[in-house]
Amino acid sequence: MIRAISSAPSLRAAQPSAALGTWLQQVWLMLGGDATVDPTARANVDLLFARLDQLPSADSDLIGSALDAALKDLYALPNPKADSEFGVQLMTIHKSKGLEFEVVLIPDLQLEDRKTKPTMLSWLERGLPPELDSVNPGELTEFLIAPIQSKGSGKGAAKDFVDQARRVRELQETRRILYVASTRARDELHLFARPEYKTEKDASLTLADPSNSLLTTAWPALEDEVRQRFNQWKTMQASALSSTDLALDQQSLELTALAASAESNLLEMPAPQQPPSPEPRPTRLRRLPPDFSPYGQSRIAVERLLNVDSPSPDAPLYARHEGGLASRALGTAVHALLQHLARLRADSDWPSARSALQQFAPRIHAAIRSTGADPAHAESITAEAMRLVLDASSDPTAAWILSPHPNAASEIRWTGVLDETIHSVQIDRLFQAGATPLSEGHSVWWIVDYKTVHAPAAQPGEPPNLAALRSLHARQLEIYARVLRNLHGADSPIRAALYYPRMTAFDWWEL
Repeated sequence: MIRAISSAPSLRAAQPSAALGTWLQQVWLMLGGDATVDPTARANVDLLFARLDQLPSADSDLIGSALDAALKDLYALPNPKADSEFGVQLMTIHKSKGLEFEVVLIPDLQLEDRKTKPTMLSWLERGLPPELDSVNPGELTEFLIAPIQSKGSGKGAAKDFVDQARRVRELQETRRILYVASTRARDELHLFARPEYKTEKDASLTLADPSNSLLTTAWPALEDEVRQRFNQWKTMQASALSSTDLALDQQSLELTALAASAESNLLEMPAPQQPPSPEPRPTRLRRLPPDFSPYGQSRIAVERLLNVDSPSPDAPLYARHEGGLASRALGTAVHALLQHLARLRADSDWPSARSALQQFAPRIHAAIRSTGADPAHAESITAEAMRLVLDASSDPTAAWILSPHPNAASEIRWTGVLDETIHSVQIDRLFQAGATPLSEGHSVWWIVDYKTVHAPAAQPGEPPNLAALRSLHARQLEIYARVLRNLHGADSPIRAALYYPRMTAFDWWEL
């Protein structure tokens, strides 16, 4: 920690033109911050540093109002593990229209909708009944306008009629919304509500009828059950209150007896003891072990950061990859295309699979656009992802990984208990083959993870330093292997592998 903080000024001096967020991330990596977060949190940290890069006055904005303005609309990314097949999705009822889920939970049915504010004019469009309009039955043929009355006068029959008609329409819309939410469930529907109650003058509790809410719409169907549970709750409350009163009376008698017996021994009473100090509240800090070294987690990045005792303006410092969201979108697109290509390859030869893969470009483009990328940037990322995957498909190792194998699966998800902790894993590619790459058979399980990073060479002119990258990802694949052995036996032979589409490089080892 001392070394990282003492090196911070040198880092700043070595690259005076570097953005604020990039400099702070360099210090964060030197402190070992990267080792305290998971991939989801790391993506959110990237968002923070990218936002700090945009501060107009850099360092001086850290103590001004510009920082508050920059962070006001900064929100965490959704959990990438949450999708239609896994996890929990939180959305509005309007957004859920057209979707379907195994389990749907609708909370707070009792919340009231926003009431319509009084307006100077109320209007209503409607069609006349067929018996009154034989020319255009059902069409909007009437436009009713009702002005607000002057102060001190009544509401007015016309405005009262129009407002009442609009309330009926709003009630129908509320019914439609509840219908939409309820019909999203395929297996289970759970409704949650906290109905209001009022305390009468005699201290009795009375359930209040809901108004202007989703619960109002569902009240005819739910009223009997809600009232039954409310009565049970009242009985429990009364029983608890009686027990409390009895306990208070008993304590009062004991205190009276204690006070009477203590009068004669008042001078002999020992000094009152200090109340025990409250237990310390658990901290949310994630502390690293005393022997922690950043080389184990972010070796490539930190290796450059620690050697800045005598920096020069041209010193090659670590620089955060250009656009955290762009790199993440590219990685997600490459994973999706490799999954599609493996599925296509299961039913067709390589030329046909490569040709059919082009049809997925619009889908990938739409997914990237949903992250907030502009059309041109999304098109560029889509083209780059397609190029990487098609180039990789010509690599013999990638062709072997994506080809049909016994028990092959792509983006398979498992959940298992390891060391009394639940682990949810997602394996990019799983299959059975021989004991060595490019071999066939079913004697060994192969777990392959795709990584879109580009490893620097250990020395200029040498191949990429894959060993350094393995140290970052080996632990992840070990967890995959343990979950796999829980499913297929502790003695299952397993090979772990990392495939890098950008470098068409393959790194594998036995677990």
